[in-house]
Amino acid sequence: MILFNRFIQSIFLYITLFGLGILASLKLGGEFYRLIWDKTPKGAIDLLQRHLELIQWFSGKEVYRVISHASYPPASYVMLWPFIGAYQEQVARWIWALVCLFSMFWLVHILIKECQCTSITEKIFIALIPLSLNATGITVGNGQLGIVLLPLIIKSVQILSKERIKGSKLNIALVAFLLFSLIKPNFSAPFFLIVLFVFSRYKLFWGVAISYIGLTIFSSYFQNKSFLILLSDWFETAHKINNTASSNLDYGSIHTLLSKLGSEQFNLMASLVLLLALSIWLYVYKNADIWSLFGVTAIVARTWSYHGIYDDMLLIIPLIAVFKILKKQYENNELENGSILLLSGSIFVMLFPARMYIEWNQPWPFVYAFSHLIFWSWLLIYLVYKVKNTDSNLKSNVIADIDIKNI
Repeated sequence: MILFNRFIQSIFLYITLFGLGILASLKLGGEFYRLIWDKTPKGAIDLLQRHLELIQWFSGKEVYRVISHASYPPASYVMLWPFIGAYQEQVARWIWALVCLFSMFWLVHILIKECQCTSITEKIFIALIPLSLNATGITVGNGQLGIVLLPLIIKSVQILSKERIKGSKLNIALVAFLLFSLIKPNFSAPFFLIVLFVFSRYKLFWGVAISYIGLTIFSSYFQNKSFLILLSDWFETAHKINNTASSNLDYGSIHTLLSKLGSEQFNLMASLVLLLALSIWLYVYKNADIWSLFGVTAIVARTWSYHGIYDDMLLIIPLIAVFKILKKQYENNELENGSILLLSGSIFVMLFPARMYIEWNQPWPFVYAFSHLIFWSWLLIYLVYKVKNTDSNLKSNVIADIDIKNI
C-alpha cells in the first residue's frame, strides 16, 4: 500500500512538472516575442516608456510634468541608460531581452543553490516556480524590471546571511547589488529594512544611500532645473500616477484598498505606517529564520505601494521560504498537509492569466483578485507564525545552554 501511494504521488508530481514546463514554455515564448517584435501598443510597453523618458532626459528636455508616465526617480535614469538609453528602440529591445534572459538563468541558479536541491526533480520544480508564473511572463513582455531586480535582492540577502556568520566585510558586489536594486524603489526599498534591523549593517546602508544621492545629483545635471525642484516634480508626478494606477490597475496594495474607500489622501501615511510596523517586527524577531523574515518582507513590499500585476514576482520569495520549510519538515519526518496545500495553492492561483483580471467580465476579476489575496494572506500568517515559533525555539535553546553551563 505504501509503495502504491508513493507511485501515485510520483505520477502526480511528474504530471505537475510537465504541466508547469508547458506553461512556462508557452508563456515565456509569447512574452519574449512581445518584448522584441510586437509593434502593437502592448509590445514592450514599459520598456519603450522608459526609453522615451531616457531620450528626453539626457537631451535636456523636461520629463516630469510633460510625459504622463514618467514616475521613476532621477537616479533610475542614470542606472538604466547603459542598457536601453543609448540605442535605437529595436536595439534596446534586443539588449533588454538578453538582460532578462541572463537574469532569469541567474535567478534560477540562485534559488536552486539556496534550496540545496540535490535531485533533478527538485531542481526542475524550483526552476519552474519563477519561470511558469504569470507575473514573470508579463514582466518580460512589458519590459518591466522585476526579473532583473529579484536576483539582485535575493543574492544580497544571501551574502548578508553568510557575512553574519563569518563576519562582515566591505563587499563591493553587495553595495552594487543593493544600489542597482533601487532602480525601482517601490519594489526594493522595504528590503533595506532587513539590512538595517536584521543584519544591523548601518555603514552598508549609508554607503548605498550616499551613492544613490550621488547618482541623483549627477542625473540632475542633465535637466534645466535645480536639484530640489526636480525632486519636487518627481514626487508630485509619481504621487499622481500612483493614485490613479492603484485605483485602476492594481488589486493587491494598501493604496488600492484606500482608493476603494475614497481615502487616497492617506496613501503616503499608510505606506509609512506599514513600513514602520515591519521595521519594529523585524527588529524584535531579527534572530529568527532569515528566509521567513525575507518572505514576510516581500509580501509587505508587494502591498505597501502600488504595483502592477507583473510585480507579483515578489511572491516568489515567500514561495521559496515555504518550500525550504517543507523540505526541512520532510527531512525531519514532520511534513504538514497545510504547508503542502499552501505552496501548491499559491502557485496554482499565480498561474491564472492576467487577462482574467484586466479583460474578462465579472465575476472573473473578483475571482482573480480574491484568490490571490487569500493565498497571500495565508502565506503572511504562515510565515509570521513560523518566525515566532523559530524565535521561541532559539530563545529556549539559549536558556537551556545557559542552564547547562551553570550546572
